[in-house]
Amino acid sequence: MKKTCYEDKQKYPQVFIPYDFHNDSKCFQNLEIPIPKKASSSVSKKGASEDHFKAYLVKYFSNQISSELELVLGDWLPKVPDFVLSDLDNKIFIDIEIDEPYSINDGTLFHYHGKDCDRNFTFIYNNWFVVRFTEEQVLKTPNECCQLVKQFVDYIAARLKGKAVTWQNNFQHIDESWSE
Repeated sequence: MKKTCYEDKQKYPQVFIPYDFHNDSKCFQNLEIPIPKKASSSVSKKGASEDHFKAYLVKYFSNQISSELELVLGDWLPKVPDFVLSDLDNKIFIDIEIDEPYSINDGTLFHYHGKDCDRNFTFIYNNWFVVRFTEEQVLKTPNECCQLVKQFVDYIAARLKGKAVTWQNNFQHIDESWSE
């Protein structure tokens, strides 16, 4: 499978759809989709905005949201999403990420254009969906962020039922990705 990265500067929020779902959503639920596991004690350090946004996600999605799961793929280092939205009945897993421009530890540029390409690819190659917001978006417009996730879940569910729908990102507070 060809791994694609992004030539143009990306805008946030970003939504990534697995190739297998995009090509044949009716057969998607029959595919092997890795189930997340409870994260080990060495969970990656969370950004400053995670607790704030988690309260909103829980309000919208209750027990479908977790910030303590990891995706383990063979001998690779586990991938620890900021949040996982799990719909076990439909075998849908969405990695929800909050991209902070700078590292909390040393102030270096952390999430910039193209930086998360391999990470996104790992999730979508394994038939997970990915939604990425900026820290500013989840702090200033958390309800709108949750509504976008809800609309995305509804889109996925409609496609799984065989409906011919197209994903429309109607988010109003668009941010551009950062440059190195």
